Amino acid sequence: MFICEAMTEYPNNTHFEANVEFSNLVRCFFSKRYQMFTQIIFFITIQTTNIASIAICSQLFDNLLIRIFQLAMVLIGPLCLMSLSSNVWIQVVSCSLILLIFVQWTATFFEHGLVPARVPPVGSDMSRMFESILFNYAFVTAVPSFANAKRPDVSIHKAVGTSVTIMTSLFILVSIVGGMAFDIPTNSTMIQAINSTPGVSTLSQIAGFTFPIVAFITSIPVNTIVLRYNLVQSEVCNKSWANIMAGMVPWLVAIPCMTGSGLPIA
Repeated sequence: MFICEAMTEYPNNTHFEANVEFSNLVRCFFSKRYQMFTQIIFFITIQTTNIASIAICSQLFDNLLIRIFQLAMVLIGPLCLMSLSSNVWIQVVSCSLILLIFVQWTATFFEHGLVPARVPPVGSDMSRMFESILFNYAFVTAVPSFANAKRPDVSIHKAVGTSVTIMTSLFILVSIVGGMAFDIPTNSTMIQAINSTPGVSTLSQIAGFTFPIVAFITSIPVNTIVLRYNLVQSEVCNKSWANIMAGMVPWLVAIPCMTGSGLPIA
């Protein structure tokens, strides 16, 4: 919300009509030197997220014996070249699938049985919680681009506030109830616990494979488009080079990360 308020203070952008991106805000309120520094950090941050998403999706599909790297490029590549508003339909599909997966998981949790003692008020190791929160809430970098692409009658405060509230509530619900239902080791995840537990339905296991794929694949085009917008608006390069830097670089880096220990988190 603070980013949106700052955008309205940008010259001639009271109603988000000037296509102001994140790096433009830095230049307006600080200086060009800070803008270049922020642009570098912004580029690294977005590309790190894209690289991790590409590698994780590819590894997950490898488990299903599919040559996903080539398939993923065919599916995701054209979406990265579109505008942000043209990607709305795939985000709607992704959100719908995620909600269905949450419903399936919740039913599985209650069917498996809840043990409140498995979820203590304070855990013994909360180090992995930080990376999970940071990764899931990295969307803030896309807020300026969303404000530029939205229809004039759409309230930015209601759109962002409602989305964050709903998804945060669902994440908390699934995390607590899932933790009560399954004994999850410190070095494991809830999805791994679901897939490795005897007696879990095939549908729940399919949902376990589907969730990260749906969540990561649909985020790659958005991150790529947002980064391209920032590179062009900051006059770092033209649109053609922006497509190469934003769209091709993460795929080239993700290739060695898909095997061995290049991306341990995957």
